[in-house]
Amino acid sequence: MKKQKQILGLALFFMVCTGAYAQNNISVSNQFPQYMSLDRNNYAGNPQKLTFQYSEWINYTTLIDYYGEPSFSISIQMVSKHKPKGLTLSAEADTYKGFSTGDVGIPTGTKIVSKGAARVLIDNITTCYTGSGRGQGHRTVLHFTVPNYYIRPDTATYMVDVVFTLMQ
Repeated sequence: MKKQKQILGLALFFMVCTGAYAQNNISVSNQFPQYMSLDRNNYAGNPQKLTFQYSEWINYTTLIDYYGEPSFSISIQMVSKHKPKGLTLSAEADTYKGFSTGDVGIPTGTKIVSKGAARVLIDNITTCYTGSGRGQGHRTVLHFTVPNYYIRPDTATYMVDVVFTLMQ
């Protein structure tokens, strides 16, 4: 049986996460807007790409059925109706830090996330509790890049959703 819980956040600008089930949940540390400047004048020299990077802490609590239900995974996806042309997101989760009891997930390396398909960021999660807040769980670095030649001098505001999904 496939269980799925979606956590939507307006990331890069806003992240909010909630749990669907008491026994299985996920949370993200930063719930405040994040802003990336698309003004070339805010970057030294004439860079080929405008970049912005910040980190989040991902925490989760999971309970696997004693009779061998499959493990959980956490995926990441970028969704937007209006984003700057050429925007890319690379995401990488660090190994677990904290005092968990149980088998925490294993990061799957750097993932390049484009619109559309979700990419698995943390895999093989079984019954565990990672703790909560910053300094516990998986520190995840989100790196946004926009090629300089795509940026036009305008006053548009772009909003990007980053979706984290906990699936079994």
